[in-house]
Amino acid sequence: MDQNFPVRFLMIIAGDEDDAIRNHRLDITRIASAYYLFRDMPAEVVLASPGGGFPAITITPPDHAGAHSTAVRTAMLRFQSDRAAREDIADTLRLDQIAVCDFVAAFCVGFSSHIWNDESRGLIPVLQAFLAEKKPVALIDADDLQITANDAGRGLLIIGSSDESPSLAACAMIRIVKEKLGPRLPPLPD
Repeated sequence: MDQNFPVRFLMIIAGDEDDAIRNHRLDITRIASAYYLFRDMPAEVVLASPGGGFPAITITPPDHAGAHSTAVRTAMLRFQSDRAAREDIADTLRLDQIAVCDFVAAFCVGFSSHIWNDESRGLIPVLQAFLAEKKPVALIDADDLQITANDAGRGLLIIGSSDESPSLAACAMIRIVKEKLGPRLPPLPD
């Protein structure tokens, strides 16, 4: 990556508008904390979903995020007052508009399937391309995930489904990017 290019993270919201059961955890609480960790890095965050536009997610008001950690509630309050973030969520790119070379990592929320099946409306080829380019991929809330250690190929695959997984995966990705790009990055927060 050329030092003149900004650091960009791709966040994929992989909800399926037709499957409310599978989308039960696709809530802004699963996205907001990682989104702000990346932005505060500082990095650009590009949001995408299989069909583009407004993805199939729930927007939990910050006052209803009581069961979540302080960091998640803070991210929710920040999201509520951040018009640019709300516009990003409302107008995601389609996956066929993504050029892997523009990003340092992919963070995916709501994936469901075997990582090498090609049945998820363009998501699998995008994830495979990131892994083939040795770029880290995080799969958060990956229901019914069928994967082996070899499925990551030459890349790094981070998987999680706990309440802390989005933040932990985002922090891991930031560390990886910081180590990989080192002197080409602006100073990063610890």
